[in-house]
Amino acid sequence: MMRYLTALFLCLAILQGKAQYKVLLNFNGTNGSTPRGSLIVAGNKLYGMTDSGGANSYGCIFSIDTDGNGYKDMLDFNLKNGAYPHGSLLYYNNMLYGMASLGGAYNMGCVFSIAMDGSSYTDLHDFGGSPNDGSTPKGALINVGNRLYGTTRSGSYMSNSPTGVSFGINPDGSRYKIIANEGGSAYGSLTAVGGKLFLLAYLGIWTFDTSGNNPQNPRGLFFFQSMYPYNTGAFPTGSLTLFDNVLYGMTPDGGGGPGVGAIFSIDTNGYYYRVIYRFNAKDGEFPLGSLIFSWKVMYGMTMEDMTYNGGNIFSLNLSDSVYTNLHEFGSVQGEGDMPFGDVTLSGNTLYGMTSVSGIYNKGVVFSYKSIGLGVDNMSSTGSAIKVYPNPSNGVFTLQSSVVSRQLIVEVYNILGEKVYSDSYQPIANGYQLSLSSQPNGIYLYRIISENGNLVGEGKLVIQR
Repeated sequence: MMRYLTALFLCLAILQGKAQYKVLLNFNGTNGSTPRGSLIVAGNKLYGMTDSGGANSYGCIFSIDTDGNGYKDMLDFNLKNGAYPHGSLLYYNNMLYGMASLGGAYNMGCVFSIAMDGSSYTDLHDFGGSPNDGSTPKGALINVGNRLYGTTRSGSYMSNSPTGVSFGINPDGSRYKIIANEGGSAYGSLTAVGGKLFLLAYLGIWTFDTSGNNPQNPRGLFFFQSMYPYNTGAFPTGSLTLFDNVLYGMTPDGGGGPGVGAIFSIDTNGYYYRVIYRFNAKDGEFPLGSLIFSWKVMYGMTMEDMTYNGGNIFSLNLSDSVYTNLHEFGSVQGEGDMPFGDVTLSGNTLYGMTSVSGIYNKGVVFSYKSIGLGVDNMSSTGSAIKVYPNPSNGVFTLQSSVVSRQLIVEVYNILGEKVYSDSYQPIANGYQLSLSSQPNGIYLYRIISENGNLVGEGKLVIQR
């Protein structure tokens, strides 16, 4: 009897876990195919790109409601306006920005913008492939101080070895400038910390400033082992993620053996590099994307695993180092296999894409929902801090009952990036916090006293 009950509870648990995963869209070629990037969330819509498919087989830009309805083909690439986009889109100032890896005037890729409704597509810059330009971008753009920054996989020549470049460009396409030649090709995106940019390249981790005054000499923070057994991890293809002043990333190789992979951390000064988790064939291996954070829990995906050979969604808790295999791709035929990108977190739901499988074996858009996921269950600690209105249109009032000469407020997005920091004196009518320049979504705030004690923390929700 006990054996029967145990089996019954196990089956129920499996069914409940499956119910959390949902295919929102099957790519069929006409609506896109083989995505090799990530989704972004803006309001109740997901925006993404596919590497191929669409009307001309060069890929497309699309939107879809978070419940899987309302698919819209926003743009079909035709080689002239770009081709084969990787990475993800950037939402900035009510526009979307991205890069195509090929196509454009010289068939070496381009930077583009497009309106949220799919209109007003503009080719902002065509890569030319020279050492003063770059070519073949594979990542996404970021915004720092009203300027866009990105990286290319090739196009420059440093030490007689073809590498990529990092560049800056204005949102209108003006003032394109190379700011660094990279130490090895990069497939991911830049990460901004203060006035510095950090790059996870194929051979190592680099940092430089946004000025580009010394583009020949970016500083190398760390170099991955180039020979077996690659104990430090090797050949990363994703980006660095910042959380609590520490950078985290993944490698698809090394960490314990070839074709396995690792999660690592390093501080922003280049010290204390350590492997914090080594993947294995059973629980997933070969991650090709980046990590995201929901406070002290990180989420990511792998491309392969031993059980179904389709990869998985996983979490790793920094507090107790517990690794959890959340979902295995391929456990149900046609649900999606082999993700080639990141998951995106909104509320208690993860969104992402797989590069193959689905009904037509051309990939899917999926959601993974969990009651314990995300920051929806996070409330302010204690009653020292009151926040209102929350949700808001981006402007919040903070009231503190703490007696202190000065308080420091910090706000982080779901990627762990600090998007706001300020100090203020507690006053009776409260402190006004404006995040009007930030997109809709969930943010985490921390209030710290002048002596470094945590006064309060919680979530802020922007809804417009």
